[in-house]
Amino acid sequence: KIQETLKNFIGPQLQTPPPFSAKKINGQKAYNLARKGLVPKLKPQKINIYNIKLNKSLITNYYLLITVHCSSGTYIRRLAHDIGKKLGSGAYLEKLRRTQIGTFKLKDAISLNKLTKNNWQKFTLANLSLPHKTSALIFGTFDKLHPGHKNFFTQAKKLADELYIVIARDNNVKQVKNKLPQDNELARLKNIKNLNLAAQVILGSQNWQHRYRIINKIKPDIIALGYDQKINMAELKAKLKKYGLKSKIIRLKPYCPGKYKSSKIN
Repeated sequence: KIQETLKNFIGPQLQTPPPFSAKKINGQKAYNLARKGLVPKLKPQKINIYNIKLNKSLITNYYLLITVHCSSGTYIRRLAHDIGKKLGSGAYLEKLRRTQIGTFKLKDAISLNKLTKNNWQKFTLANLSLPHKTSALIFGTFDKLHPGHKNFFTQAKKLADELYIVIARDNNVKQVKNKLPQDNELARLKNIKNLNLAAQVILGSQNWQHRYRIINKIKPDIIALGYDQKINMAELKAKLKKYGLKSKIIRLKPYCPGKYKSSKIN
């Protein structure tokens, strides 16, 4: 019966936090209310129990030892209470030990009394594998910032975890378009930074011949281009190959092109 009961707790579910918890109710922590003799009304929270293993069972002592693999936010005290309720005997948590969180495992831990100023570096996680954040890169002049630009940024931001925006330098704009932009590079940089859409907004290279080096520095997963952005695709792909990058190139959709187009507005 114990094994079957434990299996019934595996999977996504709603769990009501225990009264003595740090959950807040109208700005007050639940345990403060409970200590005053009040019964806090706590809303059920979504949790997930991935697995429960029965390690030891001492029926004569009414004692169970279990291992639980669960999502963040799961209250093991409440789980113990609920298991006891299902078994018809009641239960409470006597002892709790966290054996792992994320990539950190208890077996790899080191006690403080074993650390010294001479050996602490031996225990650093130099090769810790962290989740990879995807990145998208866009570049352009973005003169006289308008809704078409903002839509372009928003589309690009949805493609990855982080967005990088490279602003063309004044001298390079003049070389390509035979005229300077109406807003200088620092003004354009400030305008786009103020949108708070990108992980980083930076100025491109002063040297036109080195304009692709920023791609190798950022190493984006995606390079997003405007629907009508003029670029030598063969040259761009050759640079990506040279840098050993597998960045995906995506053309974004136009946004009111008849109205919001820099060449028409400017």
